[in-house]
Amino acid sequence: MNISHRKRKVSGGSTLQADPASKKRVERLFHKRFSYSPNPNQRRYKTPSLSIRECEAWHIKETQQMKLALNAVKDKLSDKDISQWHQHTGQMNLAGTVISEIRESCKPELCTQAWCKFYEIVSTFQLTDFDNPEFNSVHLCEAPGAFITSLNHYLISQDYNGTWTWFGNTLNPYYEGNNVSQMIADDRFILHTLPYWDFGVDNTGNLMDWDNIQQLMATCREIGPIHLVTCDGSIDCQDTPGDQETVVSRLHCCEALAALSILSHKGSLVLKKFTMFECETICLMYLLNCVFDQVEVFKPATSKSGNSEVYVICTGFHGCSAIAGLNDYVKDYFQNHDGTVQMLFNRDVIPEAFISEHVACCEMFTSLQRETINNNLDHYPTVSDQYVLWLETMRDYCAEVYVTKFDLKPIAVNCRIGHRKKRMNYIAQSFKKDETPFDQKRHSGTFIERHKSNALPWQQRVHQLDRYAMKSPKIIWCQFESYLEEMDGGNCLCGKPVAHLINSRFCCGKLVQQMQELMQNAKDHRTSSPTLPLSTITHVLDGLTHACDEGSIGESSDVTKERLPYTVVLLSDNFQPSHTDTLTDPRISKVMHMSAASIKSPDVEGNIVFYVDVTTDSYCGEMEILFQNALLSWTQIVLKKLRMTDSLIIRMSSCLTRFSAGIIYMIGHCFSRIGFLQDTDGTRLHNLLVCEEYTGSPVLVLQQLELVEKKIQDLGKENIPHNYTFDSEHELNVQSEMDTFHSASHNAGQKISSNPEKTLLETVPLTVLLNDAMFVASLCHINATLLRTFVRTVGDLERECYPKESQLDSLK
Repeated sequence: MNISHRKRKVSGGSTLQADPASKKRVERLFHKRFSYSPNPNQRRYKTPSLSIRECEAWHIKETQQMKLALNAVKDKLSDKDISQWHQHTGQMNLAGTVISEIRESCKPELCTQAWCKFYEIVSTFQLTDFDNPEFNSVHLCEAPGAFITSLNHYLISQDYNGTWTWFGNTLNPYYEGNNVSQMIADDRFILHTLPYWDFGVDNTGNLMDWDNIQQLMATCREIGPIHLVTCDGSIDCQDTPGDQETVVSRLHCCEALAALSILSHKGSLVLKKFTMFECETICLMYLLNCVFDQVEVFKPATSKSGNSEVYVICTGFHGCSAIAGLNDYVKDYFQNHDGTVQMLFNRDVIPEAFISEHVACCEMFTSLQRETINNNLDHYPTVSDQYVLWLETMRDYCAEVYVTKFDLKPIAVNCRIGHRKKRMNYIAQSFKKDETPFDQKRHSGTFIERHKSNALPWQQRVHQLDRYAMKSPKIIWCQFESYLEEMDGGNCLCGKPVAHLINSRFCCGKLVQQMQELMQNAKDHRTSSPTLPLSTITHVLDGLTHACDEGSIGESSDVTKERLPYTVVLLSDNFQPSHTDTLTDPRISKVMHMSAASIKSPDVEGNIVFYVDVTTDSYCGEMEILFQNALLSWTQIVLKKLRMTDSLIIRMSSCLTRFSAGIIYMIGHCFSRIGFLQDTDGTRLHNLLVCEEYTGSPVLVLQQLELVEKKIQDLGKENIPHNYTFDSEHELNVQSEMDTFHSASHNAGQKISSNPEKTLLETVPLTVLLNDAMFVASLCHINATLLRTFVRTVGDLERECYPKESQLDSLK
């Protein structure tokens, strides 16, 4: 086989040849493997009785001693800056250039570290039967999808001629209630393959929910026999490294039980694990040894040697029918939502022979990890030039071994899974300064510093919030590529209502997190009353006399030409005239008031501007969610009543959800242009949607709005109303005002129950929105601008309440 190699790096004008001892050290990276059952034909262990019952936790002395020893080594890292340490361990990683070598020589689809790890696994273990004309695989906790693309590359490379069917499950990166720190938000592969992803009946993708597991099992029954299940789930434990096993224990048990429920006879399982010291893990490993012919623990060479990550490879499944009580056990386990039920068997159920094997397994991988950490510490913080040269030589040799050992070669582009899809440019060049939704929360500083920071009271923590630069408010015009023809109301997804908006596909997670942190901890710094309607309209008219915002995509629009005076129509079903909101702007010639039932375009000369406010003066981080139905209701009515060239201003909250983004997308196709202008008060999460010159509603938009309305009505019939549980009195007050608002606007749309079991999450299919890269870029910039202003304004006001100087004086 011809292998394309990179040129070896040269240091000091000479290269270092790999000596035999160094080569053996590299080659040992590919043999980190422990087998529990040397004889796969001999069933050594009896399956324990599966039933939910109270079992006292127990410990194995040897594994607890290993845990203490390992944590003692990890404690040496507590004073190391995590960014510098990661950079150092990356340099010390002998397999560190494998990814770049593969990308250069093979150019595989979605080539990540996970891709390389799985290619090692599938090449090392017999997980596929090439004589079987049908191969079905399920990939749990899979985002962003590298195991899938790696398996595809392997099957193509090995000339598998059968039919491969797959689907994946993961925390839904589009569900606004999923925490960005607990999931992978990278959707570049998921977006192209959405029909093959199962996010459960509630659309969250939460594998630890019983209803979602039931749907998973139903999907598998439709596919046929499941020959392979992979589980790559984890939880960020960088702030609790000593408790990693405990933190992820229930997730790993849920993955394993789900896999046992869907695997076919003789199927295989790949399960990510970390340390295996505690009784819950020991019980799980014992169960796996009972129900599979062969169980092995494997650490791929491309898995960083200094971490605890290993993969449990199980082959030759005995079948669900061989596990008495499995179905009832799985149901009871998943329905116990508080997590108090653990997978525990009594200590006397587990044979000493297995305990001895398990202790030996833990000792092997723990020793390797301790050895690597100590070696990294010995060369920290400065690596000698000679050692750097040796590392470069060994890293090149490791990449060569990887490519040769696993016979890696390119596959045709048309054999990739997502090759037919349009390559997305999620954030346009004009908005490169904006963080993308893919930006995960990055840790910084030392573990000690982070621990102290997390323990700080709010009065001190507020000083750590970012101080974003602010600009004078300008209208940011939305840009569209337009994919209206792809809209289909039947494809708009329903799911679990979002209780807390903590994630958005249209804004970086860090900003959403900071917004919520201020909402929950800061005082209410808003002025006594919101901006009055006529003052708001004057603010918009001022914005229209300026050129397009510099940050917008595309060419700047010309300065708005001088126009005739405006007639303003204020829309409200509970209008209360205010003597303070007087007509003072000479550009406004007349003010009228209309309700939802009486809307019509007045027969007057000049420009007509309709204004509607879909917010209240309540203060809550979920304002957008609570009032998105009002936004939809007014949109449905107004678009049917406007005349050509009429304009519309909507005071609304943020536009972080799929629901709101879809409404804006439809509105954008009904006007000559639409844009957002920040409200003048930075202490409020209020935006002004400016819609200039109505051009008529396309038939597709009107049809979509009708389908959405029907879907909401159908959901209202399905849902059984019951009391909503709020986490704060603040939100309870907001909910009360929302009910009042909807009651007053009954004619403007159908009211949804206060706590539906299911709600409409999309008004336009997400694929339509995300395919329009210009619209996504606009919305990301608009949301980032709004949230940065809010975080900076409210943060500054809060810092004034708790100045650093007074805190220092109190500590003296």
